[in-house]
Parts: sequence; structure tokens; C-alpha cells
Amino acid sequence: MKKFLVPTLGLAIALMPGLGIAAEPEVVKVTKAGDCEATVGQEVQFVFRYDGFAGQVISGLEVAIDGKAVPKPEVVSRPDPKQVEVGVVTFVFRPDKPGTYRVSVTPTVGDVKGKPRQHVLKVVAGE
Repeated sequence: MKKFLVPTLGLAIALMPGLGIAAEPEVVKVTKAGDCEATVGQEVQFVFRYDGFAGQVISGLEVAIDGKAVPKPEVVSRPDPKQVEVGVVTFVFRPDKPGTYRVSVTPTVGDVKGKPRQHVLKVVAGE
């Protein structure tokens, strides 16, 4: 599958042989606690920024959805290419059914837990 960006639309378009052109849903990036919305199958990224100079290098994330711990959450960590000791840690979630989810994400620094961030994610059915 080939992908290319259409700058005027801001959408990633995939060319799939035999199927024509299909638009991929945009990623929802959540950087603060509170309410957010997504569509079934849409990627939702719960983003935590860290600053190593302040002694806050996030080593992991603990995640609970509707009060149940997620045993192996998909967590992606990326350093900031422009700054030393700065980066982001992201929990990636792709809801597979509509509904309202209560998502709690707690950053960890070594063995120390940080302040949990509470989210209410409303997921609607796709078109």
C-alpha cells in the first residue's frame, strides 16, 4: 500500500489496488485531562511530555480503561530531536466499538507514580 499526503486537505490517502482511494482517519492527540471524541478505529494518542533536566524522565505509563488495568498498553516513547533530555511518552488506543470510555493514564518515573490524568473518551460509529 502506498501512502502520500494531500497538503490542501491535510489527509493521508492510501492507494489500495482494486479498492481505489480511501482516506485514513486523522489521529486524535490528547495532551490534557478532560473530555475528547473519536470514531471507532481512529487512533487516539494520550501524550505526556517530559523534561529530563527537571528529573522527570517518564519511564512508563500505567493505563486503566473503565476502572480495569490494561495489562500491556501500547506505549511509544520518542525523544525531542531538537532538545536534549526532552521527549514524549504516548499511550496509543484504537477503540473497536462505540461508547463512552473512562481512561486513566498515570506516568511513572522509575518506581514512582506521578499524578494520574483522567479522560472521558466518547467514541462514535464510523460513517
